[in-house]
Amino acid sequence: MEDSLALKLMERLQNDGEIAGKFGFIELDSMDSLEEHGNKLLILDVVKGIEKVEIITDIDSIKRHEMLSMHDFDLGFNLKLLKKLGKISSVKIIGVPANYNIETALAEVKEKLAEV
Repeated sequence: MEDSLALKLMERLQNDGEIAGKFGFIELDSMDSLEEHGNKLLILDVVKGIEKVEIITDIDSIKRHEMLSMHDFDLGFNLKLLKKLGKISSVKIIGVPANYNIETALAEVKEKLAEV
């Protein structure tokens, strides 16, 4: 599953002494508790439609898809809702392309973490 790339990267980053000392990593099974982790979020996730690791700060630029049921609520929708409700003030998503090489992704994610 392509979403597992973010989890694999998180495991590698947690074992990197330099990175792990600066960032705490939390694996979330659902988006129900995002706001419980502070009002300034830094998220590592797989993003479709990008070609290299990017930092996304404008959540309004996240494309919406048709929602037919409660199961269709995605990260973008939840972030927009939390911001509108004042539950979060800012979001930075380190987006990793789907099906990206893990070693390339790891190097690029480390570069992006150095920027934040």
